[in-house]
Amino acid sequence: MKTVKNILFIFSVLFSLSLQIFAENLPEQTAWSRPNVRGYSFDSKTNKIDDTESLGALDSISTIFGKNAFGLWVFENGGGGHDDNRNHLKNKFGANALVYDRFMRPSEHNKQVIETALKKSVDSCTSMSVLNVIDTRESRLAHIKLCYDVLTESGVAYFKVWPGDESKIPQTMEGGYQSNQNANFYLDEVKEIFGNDNVILHDEKTIKATKKTVEGEKKLVASCSSMSPINFIASPDDQLHHIRRCYEALKEDGFAYFKIASDNSDVQEQDIAHAMSSVKNVFGADNVVLQDAITIRAVKKKS
Repeated sequence: MKTVKNILFIFSVLFSLSLQIFAENLPEQTAWSRPNVRGYSFDSKTNKIDDTESLGALDSISTIFGKNAFGLWVFENGGGGHDDNRNHLKNKFGANALVYDRFMRPSEHNKQVIETALKKSVDSCTSMSVLNVIDTRESRLAHIKLCYDVLTESGVAYFKVWPGDESKIPQTMEGGYQSNQNANFYLDEVKEIFGNDNVILHDEKTIKATKKTVEGEKKLVASCSSMSPINFIASPDDQLHHIRRCYEALKEDGFAYFKIASDNSDVQEQDIAHAMSSVKNVFGADNVVLQDAITIRAVKKKS
């Protein structure tokens, strides 16, 4: 068993190093240096919120989830040079964002983000109006491949595409490039990385891709038990992610059990209150009960 663990550790280190090398040696493309959209932007034609960039794009993705995003780890590939999106995901949806940007973030920051992503088991990757500003096929495939590599098994990537003036005539401008294409133009490239059966055109601006390296449907379980006391997980973000892992593994009406452990009754009471709040955030307040003094029971119900 120890030998197997050592082999897996060596493999994970080698994969991490290879991904770092890949990310640091991406193919050439027209560099993007124009200011990032911040907050909500509006479509000049419809005067509605633009759902391909910044906060509008994140809000539209949340409707695709079909459930809350508490505890999710999200890798924002091309997420810009500011933390507005990261803060929005955390404050509005309870999700944790790792922001990577080839041109808008320092290389040391990007390196750290990739290292963290490989440790956290990323649930979702977002690419918001990025494919349409990459002018070479090779660079687009590298961008898509990075999304694929950081995702955990069954993780989902969302590629939003801003269609520009919809002329389908590429434009090179000061500080960037714009393809003026819709999402369908990039569908085959995403399929090339994720596989034909794992990619759909969700709408004219959105491609949804699922990472599947194991054949067959993901098998859901009827029960999930946390092997270690949940209050032993120090980081609140990691605790939420742990709870969410149980949630995602369960069938509808399946049960999850989370233990609390402490020799100090005052500390235990505080830990129970915090853990109850975290479990309710993921499972829903009406679906969580304190079964006994040290056990939280939760049931998975449709949102």
